Amino acid sequence: MANNSERTELISVIVPVYNVEKYLLASVQSVLNQTYERLEIILVDDGSTDVSGDICNQLEKTDSRIHVLHQENMGLSVARNMGLKLVKGRYVFFVDSDDLLFPWAIEDLYKKMKYSDADIAIGGTYTSFSKECVLPEIKQENGKIDIYTPVEAINEMLYSRKYSTSAWGRLYKAEIFDEIRFPVGKYYEDLFTTYKIFLKANRIIYTENKSYCYFKREGSISMKRRLTQRQFDCFEALQIIYTEVVKSYPQLVSAYRNCYLSFYIRLMQNADIDQLEQLNDIEKNVKIYRVKVALDSKALKRARAMAILSFIGKHGTKKVIDKWYKGKG
Repeated sequence: MANNSERTELISVIVPVYNVEKYLLASVQSVLNQTYERLEIILVDDGSTDVSGDICNQLEKTDSRIHVLHQENMGLSVARNMGLKLVKGRYVFFVDSDDLLFPWAIEDLYKKMKYSDADIAIGGTYTSFSKECVLPEIKQENGKIDIYTPVEAINEMLYSRKYSTSAWGRLYKAEIFDEIRFPVGKYYEDLFTTYKIFLKANRIIYTENKSYCYFKREGSISMKRRLTQRQFDCFEALQIIYTEVVKSYPQLVSAYRNCYLSFYIRLMQNADIDQLEQLNDIEKNVKIYRVKVALDSKALKRARAMAILSFIGKHGTKKVIDKWYKGKG
């Protein structure tokens, strides 16, 4: 438990809500159960068409730390941005409303952030494929602290070995967001934003101690079947990252190639056979990057495998990926 002096700083937890009636109570309860108690919990109901909005109102009556905002459906970015407008805390933490926090999550990150004099603290993520919104039984560990400069943190993010581009599961100094907002109307909004957040920090830390339980479910963007044009937003974001960051920091090139191949896998997985031609322009860069990714010992295994598979062409690669995911399911 944190001592009294550590409980003096208010932490704002932003929870965007949209049609999550099955999971919302459990998700918010996991925030209420935090060992660090000085929280304000901002629930932004993004025009839910189920009873999620009513659940938000009921929750607000049960705990004075909960504040609810209802808005028309405008998407995750707008919901997060509206939450940021309401923040009163010195620190900000994002939670997706169908995920869960381990009880020690915020306190652990807060303590390590203060100890390391960091601006951002990233916790370990447990990925669950369970249909039930229940925390797995794992024990809290102390977890070593890795300390990064902004460019080093971006390098780790692009490799995705320890953490990804996601905004959730991290504790931020609120001032980081003074001039940063999430892009409206974009898929992969975190990919457009996280590198900017890192560049605003002086020091970023990562702890392998699990703080966030991420549920990968059918219907999420990452599990979505058949391509839509908006799913190509990830490559728009990658192009911006290349122009704004990678060109200035060539040490990021290898990680960037890995990230590019990783997103290619995602689109290849989601595409139907009749949509493969839509990947032609992206495939041109895959052909440029694939040899170096295949030989990069730091790259994710799936990216290296995709680099090798790409030599048999889109249709052959698609068959292998579909067979692999079918066997995994």
